[in-house]
Amino acid sequence: MAKTIGTAGSSVVEIQHSRCGKPVARVVAGILQVECTRQGCREWVSLPGFVEATKLQQMVELITRGQVSLDQILGLTDPSHPYRQIEGLIVLGPAEWDKAVRGPKGENPLGLADNWCPQVPLPDNWTVDLMTRLAALCSDSKRDYQCTPVLRLALPEVAGIPTSLIGQCDLWAVAHDNLPAGKVREQMRSNYFVARPKDYPFAPVPAVTEPTWKVNFVDFPQFTTDKGWKHQQSVAQERGLVVSTVSSDALMMNLLAAALDKRFRTDTSARTADPCGGAPLVVYFDADGLYVNRNWNPGSAYPHVGAGLEGVPLELVA
Repeated sequence: MAKTIGTAGSSVVEIQHSRCGKPVARVVAGILQVECTRQGCREWVSLPGFVEATKLQQMVELITRGQVSLDQILGLTDPSHPYRQIEGLIVLGPAEWDKAVRGPKGENPLGLADNWCPQVPLPDNWTVDLMTRLAALCSDSKRDYQCTPVLRLALPEVAGIPTSLIGQCDLWAVAHDNLPAGKVREQMRSNYFVARPKDYPFAPVPAVTEPTWKVNFVDFPQFTTDKGWKHQQSVAQERGLVVSTVSSDALMMNLLAAALDKRFRTDTSARTADPCGGAPLVVYFDADGLYVNRNWNPGSAYPHVGAGLEGVPLELVA
């Protein structure tokens, strides 16, 4: 919704979010202004070239009269916006990517241009209704999911840095063992593969080959626990899901931490599709950061060890 704030000789049209009422934009003398998103900065930034003043005025009038909602306007510029209204669903889109690859105070260590992140349309069959039903399925206490679904944009590289495990360390690594910290933040504690990448073929492989949307689960679906590695793979296949590669799973965890300050699997770990020395690699967080380790007992079953899965369950799309 919108409201006019009157002053002596001028007025400001304030556009508020329809659900929380927080001001998200305003119009001053026909010029659109948005609040800077950098941490600690509260200034309003003018966007004189955003749209023609007459079209902007028409837009504001439509919002003011209640003929269109702010959600509808935002939905035209952010394809993930309707999905962000779904309770129980985490969305990691271009905005989260941009935050994740900037410093904690909005620094730009990678020299990224404005609007650098690819704008990728969501798959046509991943409707808001489908994602709503997915969130409900994962939160149903009577079902064996009991996890949080994540709708996320996966990229093959950022500023020329691949989203492989090695590349993620270059972005977000904790400094250790004479290895430098990441260029952006310090949150991933890499292991042996960084020091000797030639010995570990999975280490330089990007999370994806092209920008694409994925659905993942954190911590992990409960039906994957208390099962050995082979059984975990078979139950995933039965549900129409696939086990994530180690780079893809780690990328999701790094984005959650860097963009949303959310750390999952602090007391659990998830097996991934990449083997190392005959054992699946697991991904988890502890006090030192995000770890990628070998799970030395792939035949063993534990309540705290699940499988990192991606996809939409077959029961929702069949």
